[in-house]
Amino acid sequence: MAAERKEKVIRVLQILQTTDKKTPVNATQIVDKLENEYVIGKTDRRSIYRDVKMLQSCGYPIEQAKDKKQGWYMDKHAFDDWEIKVMMDAVQQARCVSVAEAKNIRGKLLGLTSKRGRSRFSHMMMPISCNVEVDTKLGEYIETMLEAMFMHKKIQFQYTEINDNMEKVLRREGKVYILNLYTIYWSDNNYYLIGSHDNHEGLTSYRLDRVENLRITEEYSIDAKEKIGQNPELYMETKKLFSCRSV
Repeated sequence: MAAERKEKVIRVLQILQTTDKKTPVNATQIVDKLENEYVIGKTDRRSIYRDVKMLQSCGYPIEQAKDKKQGWYMDKHAFDDWEIKVMMDAVQQARCVSVAEAKNIRGKLLGLTSKRGRSRFSHMMMPISCNVEVDTKLGEYIETMLEAMFMHKKIQFQYTEINDNMEKVLRREGKVYILNLYTIYWSDNNYYLIGSHDNHEGLTSYRLDRVENLRITEEYSIDAKEKIGQNPELYMETKKLFSCRSV
């Protein structure tokens, strides 16, 4: 019974997370969803009031509709619909994101709004996507780089270029680059790796869509302040590194 009780409360929360001020849900509707969609079993309608009260006491922004017969709604979601729209547009315009990745991200973003919010987006015409048709390792590589910076470890990778036959090949016969990574920067619909090499002064940038076989090394990275001074962020801004070409 304890396990069933826990599942029931979680399901009630999930149902409420699909609501907003204009689409509240009452106890009768929640019971119907629990029994028919989630197959919870026979549910006492009065227990829904206790579940909602408990969720409210845990800090969930659940409000009661002005007309109490309409039930409750989630007053605040992780993002407003206009914020989700901005993020979806950014993903759709990203040339380094594959069509499959963009679709997956879009689905996750829509999961952060109400059922009514998702319906609003579904009625909207979608502009032509700038996403690439081929699969990329964008997500995997960004995750790797975030972990590398967190662990203060260097990264290594190979870099590609287009040869005279318009073929994508590894640069310098597959040379492995070792980089002290300081940030990942978004510019002109591409991600750039910003960092430094041990044997060079200043900073260097690489386009992420041209990177191959990226991984974290066992070697600790050199701090940015040691390489470029006490104000590395200011240095990056004054040098306009982010807007310059990658190597």
